[in-house]
Amino acid sequence: MVLICYPLCVMPIAFVSFGFGFLINPLSTEFGWTVTQIAIIASFIRLEGGFLDPIGGFIIDRWGPRKIIIGGQFLIGLGLILTSQVTELWQFYAAVMITNAGSAVGSFFACRALVVRWFLRSRGRAMGFMTPAASAGQLLLPLVAFFITRLGWSDALLVMGISILMITVPLAFAVRDDPYTYGLLPDGDPPEETDTESSQPSEEETPTRITDQGIRWQAALRVHAFWMLGISTAIWSLYHGIVRLFLIPHMEGLGYTREEAGKFMLIFFLISIPGRIAAGWLADHISSKKLLTAVLISQSLGLIALAFSNSWLDLFLYALGYEWAVGGWLALQGIIIAQYFGVSNYATIIGLMMTMGVLGGFMGPVIGARIYDYTGSYQAAFILAAALALVALPFILSLRNNKQQL
Repeated sequence: MVLICYPLCVMPIAFVSFGFGFLINPLSTEFGWTVTQIAIIASFIRLEGGFLDPIGGFIIDRWGPRKIIIGGQFLIGLGLILTSQVTELWQFYAAVMITNAGSAVGSFFACRALVVRWFLRSRGRAMGFMTPAASAGQLLLPLVAFFITRLGWSDALLVMGISILMITVPLAFAVRDDPYTYGLLPDGDPPEETDTESSQPSEEETPTRITDQGIRWQAALRVHAFWMLGISTAIWSLYHGIVRLFLIPHMEGLGYTREEAGKFMLIFFLISIPGRIAAGWLADHISSKKLLTAVLISQSLGLIALAFSNSWLDLFLYALGYEWAVGGWLALQGIIIAQYFGVSNYATIIGLMMTMGVLGGFMGPVIGARIYDYTGSYQAAFILAAALALVALPFILSLRNNKQQL
């Protein structure tokens, strides 16, 4: 299941999230749209995601992630094809909204819910191996840049959309909702013996079906950790939205070509892999609260290096500080939610929490674009992002330990 999640996340994230940065300059050149006009759609899709996440979470918790992954991947492919044909700004907005509708709930969001269903003891390690998929789309960015340069942005998007329909949609049918349906147990444990010689589990042991464990989402709203994590998620969404949307245009502004920027994105991901995996592995042994604190501090330092970058060495320091911590944040957030609230309503609860990040996700692209249109540089936007990473710290530090001792 972890391996299946990779193409289901990598291709959509490369084509939809990371790849969006490659479109800003070509669209602005061809249609005369300003950076703000193009970037504002990134804010609208945050609003859309905030609406869809709880709905998608409810569907996943009731009927499993398989159906929503299949439907989501289809919408991604369709949306990319439609985006390739736009000639008006409103058409661009509408097509991107369709693409995001599939990406918001049918890719990484659903895969996180899938992993917590298949793992218990090794959940941290499983999350650690799966969450790099959220940024592994960077592996394909040199190819995306090549397509846009050689084919033009329109034909490149058409090729990407067809690729999704031909590769990830069929692969989505291989997803299995949980191990129990197939006579298996979480963590790859062998099926329980049913004969009388088998020992009966003690009360201290975790009940077999972890998919039945957890509290209702209504009860989660009364837990202190829900709001602290939710507020920190909103802050993270704000500054991460700035970084993800404007990192590629920033590198192009430093004098690097589109293809060179794509190669840098690939290098950033390769640098981040050890840290991303380690974050999940450490979560099985060290307080998630402490690890999240380290993640935020590291991201702030990385963003300072990015803001004042004028050479490849500065970009290297940015990657060391920021990129590994992206996967660390996503893995640790998912692990903490499962620890506090269980698995039975996991997707609904994380969907509600992500809704709290809508305001931050909406504001980030708009703020970054306005800063650029006013100053002609992204430096001030990245300095702001670095400060916001530290603003989120008090909310993480205020988390109270639950019975599982975060």
